Amino acid sequence: MKTKNIKVALGLASLLSMSTVNASIIDISTSADAAFDDVLTSVSAADQALPGDNRSVSASVFGFGYGASASGNKSGQFFVNSSVNTSGSSFAEYQQTFNVLNNTGITQAYEFDFEILGGGLSVGCDTGDGDGEFPGPIDVATVENGFDALSDVVFVGDACAGVSLVSSYNASIALNGVEIWNSLAALSYDSIFGANLVTDGETLGTYLPGANNYFWNTFSSTEALGELLDGESFELTYTVTSESFAVSLFPGIGGGDDEISPFFAFTGFGDPTGIGANAIRTVQVNNVNSPLLGMFGLLGVFSLLAFRRSK
Repeated sequence: MKTKNIKVALGLASLLSMSTVNASIIDISTSADAAFDDVLTSVSAADQALPGDNRSVSASVFGFGYGASASGNKSGQFFVNSSVNTSGSSFAEYQQTFNVLNNTGITQAYEFDFEILGGGLSVGCDTGDGDGEFPGPIDVATVENGFDALSDVVFVGDACAGVSLVSSYNASIALNGVEIWNSLAALSYDSIFGANLVTDGETLGTYLPGANNYFWNTFSSTEALGELLDGESFELTYTVTSESFAVSLFPGIGGGDDEISPFFAFTGFGDPTGIGANAIRTVQVNNVNSPLLGMFGLLGVFSLLAFRRSK
């Protein structure tokens, strides 16, 4: 009988020491921007979804010789890309912001899991002489079916002389406005030095010196976000930008919407997954700092003492 009563008292102490723990509140907002600028054209597009608005966002601009788009949703999938085949700059940006409030009644520690799928950068200039070299001067000018027959397009003289190209991305994760992770890569090309890659932060792929392409495969990482006391909050912002830039002394053939240039710059940053609310997870629970749990724990102790005095 005494053993049974002890078990009941211990069970009561255990039960009283547990409180109802609510999940942290995570509000997500998203935005997408796209733009193109040159001496004659300036176009832009933007879209935004605030907390409570669960629709996908998308922004894009397209024209002859350029394109840029950014799109994504709050479950975590997004994509940015930009390209130019004419002098100018195309730009795309996607941003996802998490506002996290710890209302669990206890101190919580958080981590952010994210995954980046494959993407790439490409730059170069090809006059269409069929040798696949960058560049390749030729003597005859003909245009046939526009971009559908780009390999058959040839230009007068060295059309790649005076070309300067840059294809780049910048991915950044910031906690309360302070960057905690980043990855940047810029692939450049000019008619004198050829192609070269510059990186900063996390390197996603492997680059062969002088190559006109830089690609990467799936990349995964986890970033520690620190602890929040009950009632505290933080803001986590994940931003990815894509930019393609070109300057050329050679305007192209045809002019207007029929103009064709032998150079190109392209950026594509692919579809991170696991970026939704589930990507921010609790990795530690510190019960010591909870007044409510402490009170219930004391009640459990008092129950045991009361049982012993009643023997």
